[in-house]
Amino acid sequence: WLSFPSLGNASTVYISPGTTIQSVVNANPAGTIFVLRPGVFRMQSIAAKNGDIFSGQPGAILNGSQLLTTFSQESVNGITYWVADGPRQPGFQNSKCEPKAPNYPMCTYPEDLFIDDKPLMRVSSLSQVSSGKCYFDYSLSKIYFVDTPTGHTVETSMTPYAFSEGPSNITIQGLVIEKYATPGQRATIGEQYTGTNWTVQKNEIELNHGEGVRVGNGGRVLN
Repeated sequence: WLSFPSLGNASTVYISPGTTIQSVVNANPAGTIFVLRPGVFRMQSIAAKNGDIFSGQPGAILNGSQLLTTFSQESVNGITYWVADGPRQPGFQNSKCEPKAPNYPMCTYPEDLFIDDKPLMRVSSLSQVSSGKCYFDYSLSKIYFVDTPTGHTVETSMTPYAFSEGPSNITIQGLVIEKYATPGQRATIGEQYTGTNWTVQKNEIELNHGEGVRVGNGGRVLN
């Protein structure tokens, strides 16, 4: 279990999966301790208040992706693709990355597709799709791939940030924070600019598209 800094008379609020975390933050004063119970908190973004603490019990996961459960099949030019519903438009594209990453031509787009926690490489046309690769057709709101989804967990990242920029003296600890569609040169925790004295400790921050964490003056990223 994780300890809390000296907090005086701060109250502790427990949050269960299925609850909108931001609504609980809005309903409580600055400097509250929020304890996230085990389970998946999917597609949530949090704007904290000064002095807030977010602490995960073992198994608490902030997951920025949408779980895909409905699939169809389409045959194009003799190739059969699996198809899932996708985004209608791309997320924010902060910069071009192709000159520095020529083997990843779609890396400027923040959405990714995962099968059993493994990201598929995005390609720029349907004809380039093969095992381990996928194509997002925004005009049709479809994602195409050939690896079977049957019996597997399939997710597509949708949410840009887990914790947005802003206030000071925030603590984030004990969480798995994964699969956010964070734009390039932005961070899943902290977005662009955090306030002072953030402590981000004992988290697993993984499989996010852009940077994992960014802290400002006095910030600490530990363990």
